[in-house]
Amino acid sequence: MALTVLLSLLSIEAASGPVTMLSALVWTVAVALLGPVIARTVTGLLPRHLAVANVRAGSKRLASVITPLSLMVALTCTILFVQTTMGHAAKEQATAGTRAEHILGPHVSAGTAAAVRQIPGVEAATEVLHTSVRVAWTNTAHRR
Repeated sequence: MALTVLLSLLSIEAASGPVTMLSALVWTVAVALLGPVIARTVTGLLPRHLAVANVRAGSKRLASVITPLSLMVALTCTILFVQTTMGHAAKEQATAGTRAEHILGPHVSAGTAAAVRQIPGVEAATEVLHTSVRVAWTNTAHRR
């Protein structure tokens, strides 16, 4: 639970990437260790029929099915969706950072930007540094 709370508080990709993988691993180990307890609890909520009584009696066998399935789903979802989620967040941040109504050009010197700031009616003029955004383990160049 602590890793999940920590992960929800992190906003820097370099910090959240490793914590994401670690929290997925810790959750899957927890499910693996608590498999029989989870199986008994879930079957305890079902109506009392012969099939449910059989499953309740064999909760260790049920846990042997639940555990690998939960491990597979958790790790697969983490591996598949971390890249796309981080890529989407990086794209949104790059788009949100570009809000100018007018753009002077791809290469404007600091002196030109200072001169533009002095023009009456100009609210703000900012130099933009083109760089690359690190998304998980790949570098993707975003130009705005």
